[in-house]
Order: sequence, then structure tokens, then C-alpha cells
Amino acid sequence: EDTLLDFVRLKRLLLILDNCEHVIGSVAMLVATLFRSAPSLAVLATSREALGISGETVYQLPSMGVPPMPATDHDRDADGDWLSGVAASEAVRLFVERAAAVQPSFALDAENAEPIGDICRRLDGIPLAIELAAARVTLLSVQDIDARLGDRFRLLTGGSRTALPRQQTLQALIDWSWDLLEEPDRELLRRLSVFVGGATLDAATAVTGKPELETLEGIGRLVDRSLVVADRGSPTRYRLLETIRVYGRERLVAAGEVADLRDAHLRFCIELAERADVDLRGAGMMSALDRLDADAENLRSALEWAFETDAESALRLAMAMALYWRTHSMLEGLDWMRQAIEVVGQADQVEVGSPVLRIRVLAAAANLAWLTGNAAAGLPWAQRAVTLVADVDDATARYEALGTLAMTLIFTGEPEGVVELASEALRLAEVAGDWFLVAYTEAGLAQWDAETGGLEQAEQRVRRAAEAADRAGNPGLQAFVALSQGRIAGFSGRLAEARGPFDRAISGYGRTRARRLELVARSDLAQALRMGGELEEAEPIYRDTIHAWLHAGNRGAIANQLESFAFIAVAREALERAARLLGAAEGIREVASAPMLSFELREHDEAVGRLREGLSAASMNAEWSAGRQLTIDEAVAFALSQART
Repeated sequence: EDTLLDFVRLKRLLLILDNCEHVIGSVAMLVATLFRSAPSLAVLATSREALGISGETVYQLPSMGVPPMPATDHDRDADGDWLSGVAASEAVRLFVERAAAVQPSFALDAENAEPIGDICRRLDGIPLAIELAAARVTLLSVQDIDARLGDRFRLLTGGSRTALPRQQTLQALIDWSWDLLEEPDRELLRRLSVFVGGATLDAATAVTGKPELETLEGIGRLVDRSLVVADRGSPTRYRLLETIRVYGRERLVAAGEVADLRDAHLRFCIELAERADVDLRGAGMMSALDRLDADAENLRSALEWAFETDAESALRLAMAMALYWRTHSMLEGLDWMRQAIEVVGQADQVEVGSPVLRIRVLAAAANLAWLTGNAAAGLPWAQRAVTLVADVDDATARYEALGTLAMTLIFTGEPEGVVELASEALRLAEVAGDWFLVAYTEAGLAQWDAETGGLEQAEQRVRRAAEAADRAGNPGLQAFVALSQGRIAGFSGRLAEARGPFDRAISGYGRTRARRLELVARSDLAQALRMGGELEEAEPIYRDTIHAWLHAGNRGAIANQLESFAFIAVAREALERAARLLGAAEGIREVASAPMLSFELREHDEAVGRLREGLSAASMNAEWSAGRQLTIDEAVAFALSQART
């Protein structure tokens, strides 16, 4: 030390100290001594934690940049901007460079870009992990490497023989950091691995079983050692890189703590979702959406565990998540609700949850089904909910079951009894003071009245719906009421009056991130414009919305859009084109079990009458048959091929 001090005392230089973490205390004392003796000295120290001395400035070195996820299938297929963005990523450049070093013919192209990008993202941009993965291209395709990253610690071995032992395998790299931790921090790290997508301090405290201050201090030490990432926000979230999380999960298994920690994680997620479910129905909707969006991956993980281990908890969590899935119109939610329905179906043999919970799950599943274009699948669920509710004295379960069956009947083309069911549901909701359900039911009935010719009654209902929505203070509900107002004005032929409500609905759904419902509102605006004779304004909207419905996979909506293009063609006297489009729509509806609603059927029948007047039977049948033979993609391409831009 004296020799070193003599050497640097009067010099102006930069001293680099590399890999200090395993001797951090000694290095800190040395640097402090050097600074006192050599005022012109600067030190650059690399370590997995800060030295913790006066005058130190910490720079957190991030992982290498990884490419973004492709947004759509079109992005994946393109060889333009998306592929260029993948190629420019730091992590991808390293992967390609190292892969080409062991297999000279290796190059990035449109076929392997997606799996390479996925590998780099899943390995968190960690350079050593990427190098080890790239070395495997001599034995495996990049698709095979990507598929096997779940076992990454056994897959990613075989680093340079001249490297330090801890740099020869991914396992050894993480073992090095783990061995430097004290036991309380090891315990916290492995317990934090139960979270997928990160956690707030409250969540970490609740699940890991430690006092809040102790948890915070432990997380702070793990952040200092680059084992936990702190995402500064409101609130701050703490997350593990995926590689660290997988490592921690293996340590959790070895400690025999998996079941206890996942049970605690499940309990926390149920409480989170049930609190948010209440807020989603009122003025706190946006903050509830933010909370659930931030913990979406945790909630999925909790659902998986619940369906494996605790049927009643699975029903509670699925029920609490149902309105969130409806708000986002998530098909994923329908998959979860199908599992919940299977659990309910076993209730005759094994009592699972309360009867009220089972009824509400059935109603919620049916509600989500019609909202996502799967009303036929939800009809038996809604019918069973109404059957079961007769034996239960619970107003909430009753009005949810009755109202859901009413909406499901509308969307399956079986409207008998709709008004009676919905009116009773509305009465119960009013007695309970549930303004969310009052507004929702009144707005739905208003649309039904307008579609069946009761415009005066529809106007009265939608005014009451608007009042109830304002009392609830829910922006998503206000958007739904605005959509009803726009539809009713459109049915009445008051196009100028309809524009404002449609704009409010589109804006409201955009603000609440209800993308599918925003798409519904845009499609309905196009319909109002078309029915009002504004074909040149309506057609560009249809061109955009049919692409979006195709991406969303809603075949009933695609058929409706094809019919709208056909009605435009009829108005322009392009009758052969219209016949082919209507034939294509008919074939899609049959496969999708998506019948037309009554008002749609009226317009359809009028168009068919025009075709029969203007075309010979042979010509109409030939075009109609040709349309039925088209695939969905071919039908959409045909609809767009002659549409005006």
C-alpha cells in the first residue's frame, strides 16, 4: 500500500479496479486512503455493489438493449423497419457476431429474427448469457434454443476454457453473485422469485412474510448488488431479471418453500383483484386498471396456481378479474372463465365455493363471451345461472344472471323474453342502488328498443342511463352510454347529432384502453355514416376497422363488415360484387355461429331484394356461391380490392 501511495500521490491518472464485489470492504478502505493521499487521482471501480464511500458517484450499467416485441403478425412478416430495428439492437448484434464466429454462414434474416429477438429478451440482454446461447447454434437452430430456455442453466454452458470459472456457464455466473449474499438476503431473493413482472413494496412485504422496513432494507441491498431492478414510478416496483428469477425459483424449490410462497402470492392477488373489482365499477376505474395492468403477469401466475391447487380461490380470483377482462375485451379472460366453468360444473359432485359465487362466475363468463363475439358459447352458462339463482336469496346474483341472459339472447339472435329479463334485472339493480348496473342495463335496453323500432322509449332509457353513469362516475360506463346515444341517433337518421356521442365513445374507450370496444364504436360510426348516405366518409373507416377485426379474430364482426361493404356496393349498383360479399359473410357466420341481429337482418333482406331485382338468378347464385368458397383472408382482400381509398 505504501508503494502504491508513493506512486500515485503526485500523479494525475485514472486507476481502474475491476470486479470488486468479493473484496468490497477492503477495496473501499483502499480507495478512501488513496483519495486522502492523491488529490488528483480518479478511480473507476466495477462491482456488483457500490463501495459506499464519500465522493463516490454510482452509475448503474444496464443490460444490453434488446429489440421490441413485434406488434402484429404483419410486423413479423415484414422485412423493412421491424427487421432493421431488430438488427440494430445491441444484444442481437452480439448474438449474431458470436454465432457467426462458430458458424461462419450464420446471418440474421426475416426467418430467424423473431426467435433471436426472443432469446435476447428472455436472457435480459446479459452479455455472457447471449454469448453462451449463440455458441449453441452449432448444435441447435435458434428456434430450438428459444424453446429450451426454460432450462437455461443446463443449456447455457461451454464458455471459453481460458475464462474465469464463473464466466464459463450461466449457472456459475449467478452462483458467484448468490455466494456473496448473506443468508437473509438469499432468503429474500428466492422468495421474491414468486413474483412475475415485479412487485411493489406492499406486495413484497405481504408475500415474503417480513416486516416492511426489513423487506425494504433487504431489497435495497439486492438493488445495490444488481440482483433486483427498481423501476421508479408511483409506486416504485421491484423486479428480477428473468434469468435471476428462474435462478431464484430453483433455490425456492430447493428450500421447500414453493407451496407456502405461492399460496401467499395467491392470497395477495385475490385481495388485489377484489379491491380493484369494486373500483372498476366507479370513479376509481383508471387507477384500478393501472394496478391490474401492472400486475397482469402476477395475476396470471396466481390463476395458474389456483386452478392447480385451490378451486374456490380460482373461482374467487376469476370472478374478481372478470370485469377487468371485459373492460379490455380480452379473449384470454374467456379462456380462464372456461376453466372456471369447468370447476362450477363439478360442483354437483364436490361442493366448490358458495352457490352465489358459482352463479356470479357463470354470469360473468357469459357476459365476457358475448362481449368478445362468442355469445353462442355463453348462452348455456347464462341459462344455467338463471336456473340456479331461483334457489338463492341474493339480489346481486339475481340481477347479474337475469341481465346477462338478456344480453346473451340478443347477441345469439333469440330475443324472446329479453325485455322481461332485463326489466327485472334493472328493477333489482335500482333497489340495490347499483348505478353501474342500472346504467349498463338501461343503455343496453335503449339500444334494443332503437333496433326494434321503439325510438321514443330508447330516448327515455338512454337519458336515465346517462344520469346513472354520471352518478357512478365511471369513464368506461360513460363511454358505453355515449355509444348507445350515437347508435340511437343514427337509427333515427339524425347523423349530425350522432357524431358527438360517437366521438365521446371512441375517446372514452381509448382513454380506458378498451381497444376492442373502441373498435366497436368506430365500426358503429361507419355504419351511421353509411346509413346516412355518407359513403365516401364511411368507406375509409371500414377499410381500417375490417383489418382490426381480422387481427382480433372476431369472425362475426368480420362478416358484419363484409356485409357493410356489400351494402355500399348495392348503393353504387355494383351488384355482382355485393352478391359475392354477402355470400362470403354468410359462410363466415355459419362457421362462427354468429347470426345477424334483427336490425342487421332487415337491411340484409332489403339488399338481397335489390340483388334479385337487378341480377339474373344464375348470376346471383354464381357470385353468392363464389363468395361462400372464399377464406376469411380472401374475403377481406376482395372487399378491399375495389373499395375506394
